[in-house]
Amino acid sequence: QEDRRVSAIVSWDRAQSSPMPADLGLRTPALFVVADFNCQRVPVCLPERYATPPDPRGPGNKDQDFQRLARARVDTMKIALRAATHLDFTEFPQANGSRYGVVTTFYYTLAWFDRYLKRKAGALRRLTATGFDDSADVHSISGGSYDAQTGQNVPARIGGQAVANRLSFHFRSACFLERGRYRSEDLRAGGCPAGPRGLAGSGRSCLPRRLAIHSSGIGPARLGRGYRALFRRYRAVRRGPRFTRFCVRGGGRFLVGSRRGRIDFAATTARRHRTRRTGPQGRQRAAAGARRIHRRVRVGGAGRRGRVIYGVRGGRVRFVAVATARQVARPRGLLRRLRAAGLLGPRR
Repeated sequence: QEDRRVSAIVSWDRAQSSPMPADLGLRTPALFVVADFNCQRVPVCLPERYATPPDPRGPGNKDQDFQRLARARVDTMKIALRAATHLDFTEFPQANGSRYGVVTTFYYTLAWFDRYLKRKAGALRRLTATGFDDSADVHSISGGSYDAQTGQNVPARIGGQAVANRLSFHFRSACFLERGRYRSEDLRAGGCPAGPRGLAGSGRSCLPRRLAIHSSGIGPARLGRGYRALFRRYRAVRRGPRFTRFCVRGGGRFLVGSRRGRIDFAATTARRHRTRRTGPQGRQRAAAGARRIHRRVRVGGAGRRGRVIYGVRGGRVRFVAVATARQVARPRGLLRRLRAAGLLGPRR
């Protein structure tokens, strides 16, 4: 950041607890690639299951670099690799935690330098895509498996795979490109979409980590209120024809639907968004008094404006939504809307 001869930066799993200087002037586009699991004690780096869900803006303080550059409106990305350890960034493939960590890192490194160093056409598309092409596969010779017939190594390939499958579900991967024209708080949710699809003009704040759910709405997403006010205040990460997804501090999906400019539907999977009895990831028995309208959907919490809807699976509440009484009175239409929001699987 201090040397003007440097045009692009890629950071491979920097150390924890070593933030950039507070007075550092930020000007150079930087990509941060981090591993899913920390080392126990270098060089011992074994993937260990987390006893409790870690802070999605981790590991450690490694998300702070991305946040600082984004606030300074400097192009940046954070890629959190799935099932990777610090040894994925070394020349010891036998110690790698992930089969695809090396080639995924190479994919984004190559695309970043192609975009900000070589200014190649198509590099931005590779950075914002929801699926990988073979741009890294044609160069990668690392990792893979042994082919007994040829006696050679067969490298791991990612061409044709979905980006979401190669990113950590413990820690967020995010982007802020072209001075914010392309941005996302969660690349696993749909890549890094462009502003004209709904992000331009949205607020800068994510929804709070804790929100109260009641029959009239979820936090600031109140049934019957104007949608524009919510969109201007809170940051939208994806906007579609039926729903807008907003970012939530701490992670989770928050979807809002509207009709004639008024909010008529809201849903959340954030575990700290709760009714008085339960919320996402809570036990199903807390919603036992709700009326069943589908094998995975319960309706309860009747109020003047709307109803509380619980999505259940495997003994736990998976999402909580709020919809108008008119929608709940038409169960088939409500289920179609839940499927359109991605909250239910396809109809069987």
